[in-house]
Amino acid sequence: MIADNFRKSKVLAAALLVAAALAGAARADKLILYDGRVVDGCRVEESGQELYATFEHGTLKLIPSQVKEILYDSDEAYVPKNDYEREQLAKGFVLFEGFWMSKERRASTLDKRRMEREERIRKARAHLDWSGAWKKDTRYFTLQTNCSEDLLEYYCDIFEQFYTIFVKKWKISGKSRSEFGKPVIKIFRSREQYHQSGANPRSAGMFNIISGELRLYHDAADPRLTLDVLFHEGTHLMVQLTRPDFFFPIWVNEALAEYYGSSTIDSNGRVVTGVIQEGRLVALRNAVDSGKYIPLATLLQTPQNKFTSLHYAHAWCFVHYLLEHDKYDSKFKSFYQALVTGVGLDQTRAGRFGKRNMSTATLGATAELFKKKFGINNHEALEAEFLDYVKYGLPDVGMRGYVASAALHMRDGRYDEALEAVNTALELGSTDPKCHLYEGRIYSERNEYEKAAVAVQRAIELDPLNPHFHVNLGGILRESEDGAMMKEGIREYHLAAEIAPELTSVRNRLEKALKNADMPAIKKRKADRKKKK
Repeated sequence: MIADNFRKSKVLAAALLVAAALAGAARADKLILYDGRVVDGCRVEESGQELYATFEHGTLKLIPSQVKEILYDSDEAYVPKNDYEREQLAKGFVLFEGFWMSKERRASTLDKRRMEREERIRKARAHLDWSGAWKKDTRYFTLQTNCSEDLLEYYCDIFEQFYTIFVKKWKISGKSRSEFGKPVIKIFRSREQYHQSGANPRSAGMFNIISGELRLYHDAADPRLTLDVLFHEGTHLMVQLTRPDFFFPIWVNEALAEYYGSSTIDSNGRVVTGVIQEGRLVALRNAVDSGKYIPLATLLQTPQNKFTSLHYAHAWCFVHYLLEHDKYDSKFKSFYQALVTGVGLDQTRAGRFGKRNMSTATLGATAELFKKKFGINNHEALEAEFLDYVKYGLPDVGMRGYVASAALHMRDGRYDEALEAVNTALELGSTDPKCHLYEGRIYSERNEYEKAAVAVQRAIELDPLNPHFHVNLGGILRESEDGAMMKEGIREYHLAAEIAPELTSVRNRLEKALKNADMPAIKKRKADRKKKK
């Protein structure tokens, strides 16, 4: 029944356009998109105001505003625009990537590129398994990943920048670095591999305070989510480097992780901190409006086992307020340094963990230290200022805030709240394809595969040449375990591999699906969900 309903729906309407009629042509046109992506090996056809790209495994309706240039491989496909171009065609020349050249030169260029691409693919495939992961030692860290060599360099640069920014603000002594050792950061190429490494199935990243190892995965369909996790978990690592033998108060640790977790990368590749966590701000303002606000006195003494996503929102915004205002910035830094040095703080031994004797302090003791450093007897005046900041001192949250809120809820495994945030963003008019991607993932978590497939197809309609969206759709269809839908899933994998043949992870998923080698992992994932329920 599910397959019949799926076929009757409009999900596959765009994906199954007359592919067979056009795919026989071996033309290899090239599309250059405004965002820098290049897609070749397809046949581009214009039909009135509409534009289509046909691959062997499907025809996609394109969005003309996303296409910067079309480079036709076939001479017959190109229509000369003036006498000069007609003369070049008469001489036997062809227009290739904006230049007129002989057919032989074009063929030579294409052959060279094909060989280079095949070599890159061969090299990348050798590192797909974690046993062959790329590895690089930077000045302060050891990074490992089986994503790609380019991503290894990218993340190495980010961590080195982040370390420099954090040290400038909070200081990390050479003695602490020596005691802690060189942290190892492992970035897996998929969520499945990350979970298979022993990570918590509900987590998107984790920092092990004892081993000093940080683990996360690269979400190719949503790189922003990867950065959120990287900066959040990376902050936990940085905090621990300031004092390796101390368990910091949960509210301090998570507030700083959220403060830096919203960091972005600007157009020059620089890390920018202090960005508004719109997703957290949505939750906080809703809490204030509904009377569910957590008083500061309570927040500062909430233990870890009762620290909810709402506590995260409160803690982030409170520390953002303190650090972004000269009136309180130096006081909070003084409080933090007192935690690092232990001066004026009543501490207790927490026990031996690994190679270190750990100490801690009660939440009551740290709360009293906070009041002492801020020169206050209670939180009333500070809290009133903070609430005023929450209501009026921060910008209004738009549709992007609800998209960000959905990502945060998904990261925390709170799928009902995530779906509510997605629906709000859509009601506000969001055209962000990630809205529909998140919607699809949420329905997939609920085993509602028809709805999940429809949602991801909407994401594809908004960004048809995104190979990761096709992989997500393929994964959902495979997970349905319905014969017809599983077959469509393999086609989506094929299509993703045609769009981006350099993505060896896509090719690997395709090969597993063709052998049904992906089914054990699918069955386990579904069984794990059933246990949670």
